[in-house]
Parts: sequence; structure tokens; C-alpha cells
Amino acid sequence: MDFMSMREFQQRMGMSHSAAYRALASGRVPAVRFGRLWRIPRAAWDQWIKEQTEQALAAAKRGSELPHAS
Repeated sequence: MDFMSMREFQQRMGMSHSAAYRALASGRVPAVRFGRLWRIPRAAWDQWIKEQTEQALAAAKRGSELPHAS
């Protein structure tokens, strides 16, 4: 199994260390801890990104289907 480091996660997400830690610790992003180190399984990351993208696209589509005010 291949893992992403906290630093790589921070860079990909454009987050500070503390924001990245909160995202991982809250369980919003799939991750595991090895002692003091957080690691993100790449397969879980890929699936999570896909799901987040699909949700965002669906929300945008729903928003575009709303009637426009005249």
C-alpha cells in the first residue's frame, strides 16, 4: 500500500499544517496514524477526491437548475 505524507497532503490541498492536521484528525479525509505521523493511503485519497468532485459538480448542477429571478 502506498501512502501520502502530511507534507504532500498540505501541498496538494494548499493548507497550513494546523488546518491539514484538523482535517485528518476530524476524519473528513481518510487517513491513518503511525505513532505521531499521519499518512493518507493514496487509493483512499483518489476515491475521496473523486467523491468530493462529484458532489461539487452535482451541487453546481442543482444550482444552475434553480429558476432565475427576473
